[in-house]
Amino acid sequence: MSRQSPPPSFPGLTTPRAEVGVVPLCVGLWSGEHAPVHAGFCPNVRLRIDPSWSLTLDPSFTWQWSDRRGDATLGLSPGVAYSMLLGQGRLARAHLFATGGLDSWVPLDGIRANPDMLVGAHAGLGATVQNDSDWGLTAEVRGLVRAGVGADSDVERDLAQVRVGFEARFAVTVGF
Repeated sequence: MSRQSPPPSFPGLTTPRAEVGVVPLCVGLWSGEHAPVHAGFCPNVRLRIDPSWSLTLDPSFTWQWSDRRGDATLGLSPGVAYSMLLGQGRLARAHLFATGGLDSWVPLDGIRANPDMLVGAHAGLGATVQNDSDWGLTAEVRGLVRAGVGADSDVERDLAQVRVGFEARFAVTVGF
């Protein structure tokens, strides 16, 4: 009688694979006067095209405050991510990654007191811990740069200045 081994219960990473942040939070701090900050919902939307490379979309809905004034924005951060370290065995879907890309935000309120659009770029480092259940956690820190376009008034020009900042992102993720 031959003994048959069971199939592996924790298969490795298969690609292409989508990963989406379903409980996403982000906070950020910007340079400049009036202590500009932002907070909101920033889901990571990734398509791993192979174990190391991913295309990122990363939409956001944030509130940005400057000098006690806050406005909602809708944003998009398309880019790429490179997984520098990949998990093994049960953690085959876990990875440490570097990411970079472009950013854009459109103010949704306070239209007359904001530039028409904020544009910029990001670069960051993050980690996703995800086991065989397809659920996991992602944490990421990004460096940011942005400037406003379409600024007509003094208030708009102040908000449109080139600024640098950083952002921390946390999300419960699901992969499929």
